[in-house]
Amino acid sequence: MEDNVFSFFSEYYDSIQDPVCIFDNEGFVAYCNEAFSALTGTSQIRFLNKKTTVFNSFISIDDKAFDLTRTEEFCGFTGVSILKFETKKVLRGLGQFAIRKLALPPHENLFHLTLKDLTVEEDLVKTFRFELASRNKKIDEMNQLVEIFQKIRLLDEPSLIVNEFMNYQLSFSQFYAAAKRVNQTMSIIHGEEYNAAPAFVEVMKEVEGYLAANVVSKYQTQKSSVKNGDSHYYWSVVPFKLANDNMHAIFIFDSLEQLNKFSHQSAIILSEQLNLILNNLTLKELSYTDGLTKLKNNLYFRKKIEEVCSASQTAQLILFDVDFFKKVNDTYGHPGGDAVLMFLGEKIPAVMQKVNPDFAAATIARVGGEEFAIVIPDKEQDFAQMFAEAFRAEIEASTVMFNEIAIKFTVSLGVSSWTPKHSFSPEAVKLLYKAADDALYNSKRSGRNRVSVLNAA
Repeated sequence: MEDNVFSFFSEYYDSIQDPVCIFDNEGFVAYCNEAFSALTGTSQIRFLNKKTTVFNSFISIDDKAFDLTRTEEFCGFTGVSILKFETKKVLRGLGQFAIRKLALPPHENLFHLTLKDLTVEEDLVKTFRFELASRNKKIDEMNQLVEIFQKIRLLDEPSLIVNEFMNYQLSFSQFYAAAKRVNQTMSIIHGEEYNAAPAFVEVMKEVEGYLAANVVSKYQTQKSSVKNGDSHYYWSVVPFKLANDNMHAIFIFDSLEQLNKFSHQSAIILSEQLNLILNNLTLKELSYTDGLTKLKNNLYFRKKIEEVCSASQTAQLILFDVDFFKKVNDTYGHPGGDAVLMFLGEKIPAVMQKVNPDFAAATIARVGGEEFAIVIPDKEQDFAQMFAEAFRAEIEASTVMFNEIAIKFTVSLGVSSWTPKHSFSPEAVKLLYKAADDALYNSKRSGRNRVSVLNAA
């Protein structure tokens, strides 16, 4: 074909990004743009000068030969058709195409092929679908995370928070076994049926030995020395920390394949968020704790006594302080006085345990310099009097050693009761507190080292 035909089409199609080819009824190319040449991997000069047929570039179309007969057939089709093709550069191509006849005197039998290569778009669709599936999975994960955070938000017990973390992983991931370690105690959460298996016992010993010898400050995975057939066991450790408590969640896998399927990223993200919650609990705990005695402080006690009185049918309030505490400070110095207060911080719960080993609901607080308060829910007044007298006698018989000096001291106590006849209000709680304080004053006025009872009206 003449060069003027090529020039004519060049003016219109050279700048078009989609492949374009003009060929005659014998299949010889009159023109193709650079996009067509790039797609087929054949230069424009090779198409024209060597009279290469366009059909050689498109090996298959709809799994049938792309020949002149089909070209005529597609000319009668209005719209856009899909073809599959293979070229030197594209192994499995996919495209949209349209063919129309051109009447360009003196050339009456020209065909105009416009092709839009969808191969790249197909890859993008696959990628999008994969990302969509991943996104849906992430949405599911996020919904579950929101659910677990809603649960944990209401929890103040660190071990329960770790339990929720383990339950979440159990519902979301697969693993061979799981365990929880709080301080030095290991407990199996999942996989109890393997307890008697020698390999499982060895793996657990290995985990225990590792955690006893190493400080695990971030998520980590270890390969076990114990074999499971041709593979090894693996285990991942998730550390949690609250104040002085060390807690670990341990996941055990019976193969590398199972390890790789585990949602490590989810475990890491969730554990980091839960550690923030535990840190906040630590700060909250510190804000409610007396630094010297490690008992609750006055701020916490004032809130707790209102909570107990609003919820309990019956509650007992005990107030006490150290007799002649100023004399203790003057004689032994403030460090000596601090030694007495720290001794009381340990002694009060010890006596409570001795009086009633099954009862742990009492709240014990240091509410002033040498002043202490105890609120006991769901107990009658005789229990409060029994405890107060036992505690008074215990202190009288005790000695606090300070710098090899024995410090002897006594305490005075006042008891008051909250009963169902009381209608809860902040003012009513203040009257309860005043009654116990007046009872304490009566003990002081009556000679100290004794217990007095006075109930609010």
